[in-house]
This record gives sequence, C-alpha cells and structure tokens, in this order.
Amino acid sequence: MASGKLNSLSIERAHRFGGPVSAMINYNNYVYLRYALLVNIIAALVPSMTVKGRANDPLLHSTWWTMDQHSAVLVVSFAAIFSSALVFLATRTGNRQWWIFFGCGIVAGVFPATFYLATAPDNVSVPLAEMYADGTICGVVAGAVLTLLLRNRKRSATA
Repeated sequence: MASGKLNSLSIERAHRFGGPVSAMINYNNYVYLRYALLVNIIAALVPSMTVKGRANDPLLHSTWWTMDQHSAVLVVSFAAIFSSALVFLATRTGNRQWWIFFGCGIVAGVFPATFYLATAPDNVSVPLAEMYADGTICGVVAGAVLTLLLRNRKRSATA
C-alpha cells in the first residue's frame, strides 16, 4: 500500500515538473537552443568589444593565457554556453517567467566584465564600468528576446 502511494506520488511529481529528469531533445528543441545560444553570444560580444584589439587584451601578459587569439574568444564562449545552459535548464523544468530569461541575458552580458575582473593581472586597467553598463543593457535586450522566443512555447512530446 505504501509503495503504491509513493509510486503514484513520484509519477504525479514527474508530470508536474515536466516529465522525467532525463533531457530528451528533439529537432524542435535544438532550434530553440541554437536561438538562445545566438542571443547569448550577441549579449556577451558587445561588452567584450570594449577591449578589442590584441594590444588591449586584458590577458595579454597573463601567464596562463598563452594563446595567440584574443581572450574575448574564451570569454564570449564561456558566457554563451553558461547562459544557454541556464536557459535550457529553466525551460526544461518549466520555469518560463520573464525575470528568469532577463536574468539569463544579464548573466551573459556581465560575464565578460566579471571574468576580466577576476582573471586580469593587477597592472592591467580594464574599463569595467563601461563593460558592466553595456553588458546589463545588452542582457536586458537579450532577456526580452528570449522571453518573446521561449515564454509561450509548449513542450513538445518526446519519444
């Protein structure tokens, strides 16, 4: 009797939270995930362009970043992947409130400034105030786009 009650409770909880925990993705989900990734790339790219040019790279003289590419490649990639993972997690669990998408966009936008604040050597000046302002504005715009794109979308049946 008790195990039957627990089983029905777990089935009810699985239906309430959008199904099993496994991430089944069909083609339609890939399309929206690519849109979210593109929006997050743009949100992170705009504040990263504040330090454009190899001579202005905050990690030019750091010991751990020895690549010839500008460090914005790393920063924008991290920001876009992290924010897209947050968007995927939010949509997968059924949390589609506007403030969640705005938060994900702002995380993508301010990630470059926070990354450079944490990793740039002490003798390098980074325009953090400008990067945070640009990142917040771009993050709000990205959040609005993500909200319009994903808020009313119904979950598709996975097989």
